[in-house]
Amino acid sequence: MKKKIKSLTIHLSIFNIINQISTTEPYKEDNSLIFFTDGSKTEMGTESSYCALENGIKVLEWKGKLEKFRTVFQAKLMGLKEEIIRASQGNELTKISTDSLSSVMAVLDPHTPHQLVRDIQFLLTQNRNILVR
Repeated sequence: MKKKIKSLTIHLSIFNIINQISTTEPYKEDNSLIFFTDGSKTEMGTESSYCALENGIKVLEWKGKLEKFRTVFQAKLMGLKEEIIRASQGNELTKISTDSLSSVMAVLDPHTPHQLVRDIQFLLTQNRNILVR
């Protein structure tokens, strides 16, 4: 039996997050709040984390533990989602830096079957002041 992929939950007319995401442009130095994310998997389990810097000073930190069967890909996506949730509490320009090209590419796919990616897409469409690199 073939598994049916759910249809697009965000209409393409509002899925214009391409201007918020880049895989090539580095951030320019400024005083913006910038988040850095990471995800890892060890024998002890799978973890996700982020820290935020403002003017070069760490101002926020978050760590989360995922179920042991979760992948590094899922951990990095979870960190990205948590960063966006936190950044959405303000209105200022916020930059998110990730080392996960696969996560960025998944977020750019409007037809993704991954619910976690869809959650991130929705958050970005609601928060145009958040940039991801």
